[in-house]
Amino acid sequence: MPGLEKRKWIGAPIRRKEDPRLLRGTGVYTHDVSLPGMMHLAAVRSPHAHGRVRRIDCAGAKAMPGVREILTGKELLGARLMLNRAGYRNLVRR
Repeated sequence: MPGLEKRKWIGAPIRRKEDPRLLRGTGVYTHDVSLPGMMHLAAVRSPHAHGRVRRIDCAGAKAMPGVREILTGKELLGARLMLNRAGYRNLVRR
């Protein structure tokens, strides 16, 4: 077939610059990062596909040490996601 001789890179191994540090175990992942004042997020999803959520009891979560905020659909009602100038998504309340 004409043009196939130009595609010698298909199926060929490609050397990536990040491979050596990942193979040596020296890669840095988001889980490895700890910054002052950093918080973590936990998301809970329904175990029932297409189920109706009638109520959400957040009392147990609120009582846990270190919990700063609990957001449900009620708190997010009226909020929208916008793409800011840096290209990151921020939650912006109307």
